[in-house]
Amino acid sequence: FDPARSEADVVVEERDRDELARCGDRVLAPDGAAVLNYAFDATPLDLVDAIVTEVGVLRPPYAESFRLMEGKR
Repeated sequence: FDPARSEADVVVEERDRDELARCGDRVLAPDGAAVLNYAFDATPLDLVDAIVTEVGVLRPPYAESFRLMEGKR
């Protein structure tokens, strides 16, 4: 977690299309077909009710929850 960064700072890695377009030697999507393969998705914080971590459950306001979490690891 980095409370100093905003959601706009998150860069979502785009992975190789062949991870989805092929399975071994088997072609699942033809060459030239549009394939988007993101490594993860970013959920806007206003849609998150809580974040479960090894040190506890964080709830809004997240800035305060992050501050309380510091030093508990």
